Amino acid sequence: MRGIRFYEEFIDKRRGESAGTVVAVLLDKYQRPYTHWSEAANKSCGGWVVDVISGMFDVCNSEVGVGSASPDYLREWCKRISEKRARAIHPQLFVYLDREEVRHG
Repeated sequence: MRGIRFYEEFIDKRRGESAGTVVAVLLDKYQRPYTHWSEAANKSCGGWVVDVISGMFDVCNSEVGVGSASPDYLREWCKRISEKRARAIHPQLFVYLDREEVRHG
């Protein structure tokens, strides 16, 4: 899928056990993450966040929603993966992405 990077979430920083969910990071036309300042995130993670579509609950293959994540979170708790692996881990994410691509693609 063009314009999206996929990251597998893990239950610990050692990235030993998958959480069974994937974070989809939205990219701009230059293939860079959409990044913006968040005053709410300023105190906890330096303020800069990226736009994502991710699981809403801490369960495997969770329903998804639009949100934001700190680059530190992605670096510490996630690992970049292929779209193929992301589809296998979190099919519910692709129900949403495929529906949105039809509307906007």
